[in-house]
Amino acid sequence: MSLRTRVLVLHHRQDACPVSPPAKLSELQAKLPAETSKIVTYDGGISRGALCNVQAFHSFNGIEQQVVDDLSAYVNQGK
Repeated sequence: MSLRTRVLVLHHRQDACPVSPPAKLSELQAKLPAETSKIVTYDGGISRGALCNVQAFHSFNGIEQQVVDDLSAYVNQGK
């Protein structure tokens, strides 16, 4: 079965969550259709508490507006 929808992956370069390590992004990208998928990585923000916590890089703490703006632009691009 092949993927038939656009895919946007948003990831923080300093995300230390063991479930979604940045080192695996190239592996993920190889599995997605190049013409309909996009991976965006981010730097900056503030990480506090547990690695996968809402106040960690995992949740884009401190750069939420930038991430929301990028997501909105991607969604609106497909309309």
